[in-house]
Amino acid sequence: MEYLLTGGAAKEVDTCCIHVLGIPSVVLMERAACAVAQETDRLLRNRYQGYRQTLADIVAVCGTGNNGADGIAAVRILREMGYHCRICIVGNPQKSTEEFKVQYDIVRRLAVELMHCDNEAKLTDDWFKKDTVIIDALFGIGLSREVSGVYREVIEKINHTSCQVVSVDIASGLEATTGKVMGSAVMADCTVTFGRSKSGMYLCEGKKYSGEVMVKEIGFVREAYRHVEENFAKEVFECFTKRELARLPGRIPTSNKGTYHNVNIAGAGGQMSGAAILAGMAAYSCGAGLVKIYAGERNLDVIKVSVKEAVVNPLSELKAAKLSGDKDIIVAGPGLGISEQAEHVLKEILSSKCKIVLDADALNLISQNNILLEKFHPDVVITPHVKEMSRLTGKETAYIRENMVECAREFSLKYGCVTVIKDAATVICSGEGKVRINTSGNSGMSKGGSGDVLSGIIGGLISQNMSVYEAASLGVYLHGLAGDAAAGKKGEYSMQAGDLVKCIPEVLLKNCENTAYCYAE
Repeated sequence: MEYLLTGGAAKEVDTCCIHVLGIPSVVLMERAACAVAQETDRLLRNRYQGYRQTLADIVAVCGTGNNGADGIAAVRILREMGYHCRICIVGNPQKSTEEFKVQYDIVRRLAVELMHCDNEAKLTDDWFKKDTVIIDALFGIGLSREVSGVYREVIEKINHTSCQVVSVDIASGLEATTGKVMGSAVMADCTVTFGRSKSGMYLCEGKKYSGEVMVKEIGFVREAYRHVEENFAKEVFECFTKRELARLPGRIPTSNKGTYHNVNIAGAGGQMSGAAILAGMAAYSCGAGLVKIYAGERNLDVIKVSVKEAVVNPLSELKAAKLSGDKDIIVAGPGLGISEQAEHVLKEILSSKCKIVLDADALNLISQNNILLEKFHPDVVITPHVKEMSRLTGKETAYIRENMVECAREFSLKYGCVTVIKDAATVICSGEGKVRINTSGNSGMSKGGSGDVLSGIIGGLISQNMSVYEAASLGVYLHGLAGDAAAGKKGEYSMQAGDLVKCIPEVLLKNCENTAYCYAE
């Protein structure tokens, strides 16, 4: 398990190491600078497929805080590697941090080319040649106000070049906790971050601006992380890696289809038969013993042909009260429609004792009839995208995107359910307010049907006797991995939701081949 930190939690780790444990800040800074220099060197080696420093200029654009000091120190190291380096200082060095002054004085004595950029002196185009690599060290994780003035001009200048950009700790202008752009932000090709990734690198606009995120250890100690985990638990978010696929229970050699329960899909009530088909196929790919699809009369034949292994029945035959709370999972919403019949079916489902996954039209029906929220219980999972979450809560879409963790936690605590808000990075919150942030997946998944696949995956994992929170968390991560595999085969432009289903077996086979069998007691 890995962790993402808010900007505040990351600063607390730094503070604990320096001021409580006594690790000199200059030691941490030197290791941070080495990490930035190494990644910049790697980027250039890959570009030239060799070691041709003479063809590359490196320009560090530095603020006057500790982030700028990291950038200056990185330039000093790259200079010793043989690169031609220059530094642009934005702001007044006389009003800088002590760490900045130390690094600034060193490069002055080394006669590194320096330029001071303010409202009078402008950063000109001749600093950014074709082969220039920019080290962005303007702002760090402490940025809390809108970027304006000369800082904004410099950021826009960087973004209008064709140069590759390496950001120090975080892309300047990106809010480290929420991923909100603070007026303007650097569009990085690579972000070298220290200790742990920051939640803002994935949430909201974070993925767009951070580029490839490289996490580097620079000497933060376990005691500092433990201090943050114990005292700032709400600012530490679990983040799945491929190791967590081992949480998938092994298959029981003496099992039968009843061992793995039934996934009942209530959908395809209108014109969208494909949604229920995708959900059903995904549930089977994730181990469901039996998938039953309840659909509108006009869709029954096409579903029978498309999911041959499923039991297909009219939607009117779904009697949720007769389903077993121990053996049946219900996925409601894929293509369900918002008819009177659909609302009646949903009310029945919410009155049952089954584990329930709600998506798409089920959420739209609830947003039209908020009294249904009172029927939520700890075994309910909702999977809204940001716009659906806006309808459910009455909050603006932009507000939810910029405050996904807060919105998910507030909803889960209020209604006791598991909340999964889907965006570039999906947030999963338990009924107790514990948050996980998913980092797998890509823009190719931004197509119709992807959400239906996710609801089927979660339903299939619940059928493996996983808790709803674990199934939702692992399901979101597996969904993203399948998306990444599909992008590797077809590209993000051409991949479709059906490709995600086809890639689920590949992901599980590749990453779960050593999972032990689970034997019944």
